[in-house]
Amino acid sequence: MMHPSLTVVRHAIVCSVASLCVLILGCGSGATPSAATTSGTGSLTPTWTQLTGLPAAMTANGAILTSGSDGYLYSEAHIGASGAINVFRTLASSPTTWTDLSGTGLPIAAPLTIGLTPNGTVLLNTSTGPGNADVYSWNGSTTSPLWSKVTGWNGVSSNTIYSFANDSAGYTYFSPAWSGDIWRNDTPNSLHFTKVISNLYAITGGGATGHATTGGLYALQIWNLGDGKGDMIWTCGEGELDNIALTGSAASNTAYLTTAKGYTGNCTTIEKSATTILSIRVANTALDTLNSINIATRTATVHPSTAVRSATSFPNNTGIFEAGVIHWMAGTNFILSAYANGGAPTYLLLSQDDGTTWTDITASGAINSTCTGANLSVGSVVTSHY
Repeated sequence: MMHPSLTVVRHAIVCSVASLCVLILGCGSGATPSAATTSGTGSLTPTWTQLTGLPAAMTANGAILTSGSDGYLYSEAHIGASGAINVFRTLASSPTTWTDLSGTGLPIAAPLTIGLTPNGTVLLNTSTGPGNADVYSWNGSTTSPLWSKVTGWNGVSSNTIYSFANDSAGYTYFSPAWSGDIWRNDTPNSLHFTKVISNLYAITGGGATGHATTGGLYALQIWNLGDGKGDMIWTCGEGELDNIALTGSAASNTAYLTTAKGYTGNCTTIEKSATTILSIRVANTALDTLNSINIATRTATVHPSTAVRSATSFPNNTGIFEAGVIHWMAGTNFILSAYANGGAPTYLLLSQDDGTTWTDITASGAINSTCTGANLSVGSVVTSHY
């Protein structure tokens, strides 16, 4: 079984340590992004605009961005274990003024992942080093911001927390790698968490080769696909892609991306449109595979990579162990933000046909020439990406 150090990338495109660009698909330029029509499979025209007035902590040290469901764009300054965490936010629709939410209560640690509960409480996963994955919540005050550890979860983890997911009833879920466990708050929007599933692959038997009942979970989503089953967990990592009930009942599970032992490489990304689920599985050979699942028929299709990317193919080495690099926008439109294993080239690709073909949008505007891809991540507010 492989325990990689996945790169946590969340919900934004960061265009170098010294600047931030917004991608506007279909229209306009300037510091304030405008909405573009991206429904259906109509042609899109990507343009980039560089934003100014960024906080010094972002430009000096790089940042991870999150497009929140509350309409704000959040930034975690990536200072690392030698300095304090800096957290900022700005209106995603007009990202010109950044409010410092760092306040008090955060440790000297590395900020990793931001999530929001359904009522808008901001959660921040931090790490002081191997064996630690604490979760802090923000009190919501912009004048006296205070961060406090959530309760129930003690932060003891082999690795980090790669994502938070919410169900339709207001519960929030996460999985600390490499346990395979899934934790949930006790009541909707509460800040006390309890383990509700122990070692998912022990239930499904779909873990990594040679360790078929163990493995970490790197991608976690909760979707109601209108099939009468209600909210279901879609999750994968060091094993198959499982679609299982919130209760973790083995009988409810449907497995995808399997082999005899349920493992062909780490699954790092799950995203969906109204018609298709996309996932990426990476392999030691760097020949990554893009997989699609037809939501209506549940037919799974593998879109193999080529050794040299063609003008419309999916790249074959999208930064091994990089999590969360595909994001759905609207209609059948997806964006990929990744960098190649080893750092170059950088991939900013657009698919307008549910992941079948991909076109390069890196040069579609004035992206700063220092953009290395080291902090690239994906996400959207309406049709704008950062």
